[in-house]
Amino acid sequence: MTEPEYRGEQPAKDQRKKFGLGEAFYRAVTKRSPKSEPKTAEAQVGWLAKRFKGDHKKAAEKAGVSPTTFKRWMTGKQKPGGKSAEKLTKAVRAELVPEGRRSRIAGSTDKPTSRTARATGGFSIEATIRISNDTREREIMPGRHLSPGALNKVMSAFMEGNDEQAMAELNEVLKGYFGTSAFEVLDVTGLDLSPIEWHEPSAEPEEQAETDGWD
Repeated sequence: MTEPEYRGEQPAKDQRKKFGLGEAFYRAVTKRSPKSEPKTAEAQVGWLAKRFKGDHKKAAEKAGVSPTTFKRWMTGKQKPGGKSAEKLTKAVRAELVPEGRRSRIAGSTDKPTSRTARATGGFSIEATIRISNDTREREIMPGRHLSPGALNKVMSAFMEGNDEQAMAELNEVLKGYFGTSAFEVLDVTGLDLSPIEWHEPSAEPEEQAETDGWD
C-alpha cells in the first residue's frame, strides 16, 4: 500500500478558524456556515420561496410538489411531512450546492496518470490529526491517492441532508487512505475540494551544441 502523503509538521495557524471535520466539510461544499441553512420544514419553504424571488411555481417545481401544495405550505394551511419533508431538504441542498460545484467536487479525487505526473488541486485537509498515538498538525492530500468518484457516497448522503451518514462515509474514505481506523481529524483549518489536475513535467530542453563559427 502507498504510504499517505504527509506534508510534515506545519507552522501554527492560530490566526485561522478551526472547525470539526463535519463543519469544515459543510463549509467547503456549500461555501457558507451550517447555521445559515434552514432546518425546519416551515423555514425551508420560506427559504425556497425567497430563493426564487416569490415565484411559487418554480419553488414548487424544485421541491417536487404542485404549486397549489406549495402555496398551502406558505400560508400554513398544510404542513410538509414524510416524503414531502425529505424532498424539501433535498431541494434546499440542491440550491446550496449547484450541479457544477458537485461535478467539481467529484473530480477532487484521482490517482496519478504516471509515475512522473505532478498534481494541482484535489481533496486535501489541513488539521491536527491523530494517527495511533501520534497527534500533530498535518497537511494531507488524500485526493491524489484515491480513485475517481471516491467521494460519491459522501456527497450522495450530504445532498439528501443526512450529515451523519455523510461523515460516516467520509471517515470510511479516510480510513482507506490512512490504512487504519485508529485516526481522528481535529481542529481543521483548511479543507479543499477543488478538482485535481495531473501534469507531466516539461521535458528539459536539450543544450544547444556550441559551434566554432565555421558552419
